[in-house]
Amino acid sequence: MGIMVRDALGIGALTNGKLLAGHEGLNNIINHVSVIEVPDAHEWFRGNELFLTAFYTIQNDISAQLKLITHLSEKKSAALGICYPGLY
Repeated sequence: MGIMVRDALGIGALTNGKLLAGHEGLNNIINHVSVIEVPDAHEWFRGNELFLTAFYTIQNDISAQLKLITHLSEKKSAALGICYPGLY
């Protein structure tokens, strides 16, 4: 049994988050939480996941960022959380 994205945004450090896009996904169910900072992480996507990343390994590669987001969508991921935006 999972939790909806809207409910997760009311827990812990996620309360400090800001929803930038994907408002229609607030009812998506989160069954897993994963941290992605490695190349080709999409190979392990299971679906219904909240992915947390700083985009550290792809910070200067817009194409790789868009590719990752496409894979998240294809695998029916619940949400993407970007940690430390603007840090680098």
